[in-house]
Amino acid sequence: MLDFRIDNFNKFLKQLIFNAVDSYNITNIYAESIYFINKAAGGTLSSRCRILIIKYNSAVMNGDRIWESLKMNILTLSGIESIEPKDCKILSLSISKATKKNVSETTFKRIFGFASAKNSASLYTRNALAQYCGYTDWEDYMQSSHKKGMHPRNVQGAWAKMEAETNKVNFFTLSAVKNKAIIPFNKMIEREFIHNHFDAFDKSDALATVISAPTGYGKTIAICQWVTHKLSKENSGDLFLYLNSSFLLSSLKTSVNLEYWMMKMVGLDPSYDFQELSFNHDVDEGKFYFVIDGFDEFMFNKNQFEVLKHLLLDILSIYKTSKWFKMVILMRDSTWVNWHEQLVIDKSSWFLGEMNDHGQNFGLLTIAELSKLMHMERPFTERELFADDFLKLRYPLFHFYFYKKYNTIIRHAQFNEVLLYELATDYMRQNVLSGNQALHKLEFIFHLLSKMEWIAGIYKADKAKIALHRKGLINTYSSLIQIGLISESISSAALDRRVYIKFIHHHFLGCCVAALIQKDNPDFSLMKLEFILLHWGKDVKLKFCILKWCLFQIRRLETRQEWIKGYQENLASEDLIVLQQFMLQMEVYGR
Repeated sequence: MLDFRIDNFNKFLKQLIFNAVDSYNITNIYAESIYFINKAAGGTLSSRCRILIIKYNSAVMNGDRIWESLKMNILTLSGIESIEPKDCKILSLSISKATKKNVSETTFKRIFGFASAKNSASLYTRNALAQYCGYTDWEDYMQSSHKKGMHPRNVQGAWAKMEAETNKVNFFTLSAVKNKAIIPFNKMIEREFIHNHFDAFDKSDALATVISAPTGYGKTIAICQWVTHKLSKENSGDLFLYLNSSFLLSSLKTSVNLEYWMMKMVGLDPSYDFQELSFNHDVDEGKFYFVIDGFDEFMFNKNQFEVLKHLLLDILSIYKTSKWFKMVILMRDSTWVNWHEQLVIDKSSWFLGEMNDHGQNFGLLTIAELSKLMHMERPFTERELFADDFLKLRYPLFHFYFYKKYNTIIRHAQFNEVLLYELATDYMRQNVLSGNQALHKLEFIFHLLSKMEWIAGIYKADKAKIALHRKGLINTYSSLIQIGLISESISSAALDRRVYIKFIHHHFLGCCVAALIQKDNPDFSLMKLEFILLHWGKDVKLKFCILKWCLFQIRRLETRQEWIKGYQENLASEDLIVLQQFMLQMEVYGR
């Protein structure tokens, strides 16, 4: 059992820093250490211990910044602008001649990344390099650098340089989002929520905010529009660094630490202390927005996500008092539900907006947005506003698949109920029924349905009852989360915390139930209608959704007519009329 007294924890962190000066290695060690410490301590790590983690991590980051500046000085004194492997021999000879100390060519290759290095440079090597630069030893160089850093340097021009560099990164990120978008960027509408949310965020003292919603709600497009809009404003003074989390993780691997990486991304010299801006930049002159898209646990393996998670905590700690620094994170609602307790250590640092109990603060299209998107020439009628099938169009995913299929925006006159079933079929065909994992996905969906609690209006399965430990099943589960078919929610009561799996849209749930029924009855001729009525008879919306999906899957008109005729005795007259109307629509639209 670990001893969690502060003194022992202090010694533990000092040992970590002694063994690994490289901040990226430290970040990985923190990710693994904190995970096991939390586990051993029953999931609780005191705030004092977390403060020590932040304190020592900052110390390591500062030491690495100085180490990077020493490396840059070595290259400058040697007349090397861009180092190559062959230059390492020249450096070795130069150091030996100037200091009478031997630093091998191989050591220099490790220092500059041309050869793998399990450990950081030794004190002997650091002393030799410091002496080459005119200092007594490494300690003398660090103290000198620290004293220089204590005085506010001239930051005039730094903001303009950062703007030029960050705009290069923003251009590539924005271009990638716009080029991957199914609907052309100029045909999309701006989401009112985004502007309202960020207006309130800017007026608050919060350092960070989150945009959280399931897949297919249009988070990425909305934030892309917002960044584009903000960048188009002249003389606002605001800077943006807009990245997706995959790029963030990969680029961090090529940098020594978070601060060095940040300086490189904004175009500042490695010897520059980025945190000095906290003291020398007036918030009225502009803010710096660090935007991270795709911060989702299912996009990475466990260790990678731990690294990103603690990176966020470091950023929150480093820039907590910087009024000019703002962080924006986009993630799925399931990620927020699972990890918000570890991310929101200080509630005053976060602006969550109208976050609901399901971890979502970014909703579907509003009626006004839907009207604008569909180029409505008249308001929706009251009947349309309360029609369930029509309101499904508030789900942006249907609009994406309509454009992909017909290369145009859906208009009000084009809408019909059968169209929704066609678009949902396209979604299932492209995301579930294609690829080498198609069979595994179907098997998992059927397994999930068998474990679901069928309570009217709430259909979910306890994650603990799903055998995710089986080989390959966790990958299948993650892929279904990523495509937006299912999501997670948490129910907490006292000490009882349960994670539930649910379908994001009941239209997809109905489709999967119909597929399960068809699995044993390919032509639906042997299907027992009582099976549907028994399970979903009390939920009218889902019952009709499943029945219509069954009809939709029957290709021949004669078979559909025989199917309804054979079960008309089991259906109420009003139910029969609904299905006959749906079947008529299928005929009209050539289905």
